[in-house]
Amino acid sequence: MQTLSTQVAIIGGGLAGIYTAWRLQRAGIDFQLLEARDRLGGRILGETFAASEQPNEAFDLGPSWVWPSFQPNIAQLLKQLDLEVFEQYSRGMMVYEQPQGPAMRSRQRSQMAGSFRITGGTSALINKLASQVDSEQINFEHVVSHITQLDDGEIEITVKGQSAPLKAQQVILALPQRLIARSIGFTPALPTAIEKS
Repeated sequence: MQTLSTQVAIIGGGLAGIYTAWRLQRAGIDFQLLEARDRLGGRILGETFAASEQPNEAFDLGPSWVWPSFQPNIAQLLKQLDLEVFEQYSRGMMVYEQPQGPAMRSRQRSQMAGSFRITGGTSALINKLASQVDSEQINFEHVVSHITQLDDGEIEITVKGQSAPLKAQQVILALPQRLIARSIGFTPALPTAIEKS
């Protein structure tokens, strides 16, 4: 059984994971990204339709907006990747639906004022980052079940269905904390304070 090794293992291919991979590749640091699904993006998902007049247009099914004035790091990243944004339309009547009762119209100031959307959908950000990362370092359908710190300091990562574990010098968990606690075992066990936070 051949054990694969890398300098850094990234667990999770959402925005945090693929951004980390992008940064590591630019720095010349060896890594492997392990993603449980068959796609990148995590909660970010865009759907394209053949009938659309814009071939690169995607409809956001997850996060949709950015606020450049409040998110300077995202604004800088979008500029660096040459991704365009457009302001969310927020004028006119607002329609909202209460849990009980019909939809209501209101002239109140829209909560979306000052928000922007990424041209091509939020998934365009994921796609642009992924296009600049070596695809051989991205592993889909790799469900991590256990992470073990060995006596020599190396970290062994067990992946469901894979006979050979992956060894890394460092591991970056780019997943929601609850998902980590629910789906990955650790040896030695994580401190209780971390598991409950």
